[in-house]
Amino acid sequence: MRRSKLALTWSTIKKGSRGEDVKFAQTLLSVICGFTLDRDGIYGDKTFAAVRYFQRESDIFPDDGIVGPDTWSYLSPTLRTTTDPWGYNPYYIEHVVRRLKEDSFYLGAVTDKYTAAVAEGVKNFQRYYKLDVDGIWGKQCWRQWWKTWA
Repeated sequence: MRRSKLALTWSTIKKGSRGEDVKFAQTLLSVICGFTLDRDGIYGDKTFAAVRYFQRESDIFPDDGIVGPDTWSYLSPTLRTTTDPWGYNPYYIEHVVRRLKEDSFYLGAVTDKYTAAVAEGVKNFQRYYKLDVDGIWGKQCWRQWWKTWA
């Protein structure tokens, strides 16, 4: 079944899977998590090992190497204001802020806090790419990030 490139959900992927969702997971594991992976869209041994390691480090059970809803939610979290404990991940926030700053969507200092200024930078990104503008770095932003910066 063919899915829209703008789909806001990701398929469950595992060893042997191929395609855009595999490439997106490889990109997140490489760029944000620091794994050395080919971003070729083929879920092979290296991707499997990186996913299992990521699952263990993130306390995702089972750590079976399958990227399903739980693993996707940790791998591409929704980022919101720092006062929202479910949307606060300083490492991801800092990485996103650096990229927003590099492309002039955000003009402030690099930070690991999701401040009002960062939310405004996210809105600038969303407006530029004609996404729903809400100031929340969620699935639509991750999808556009992958297409734009990966």
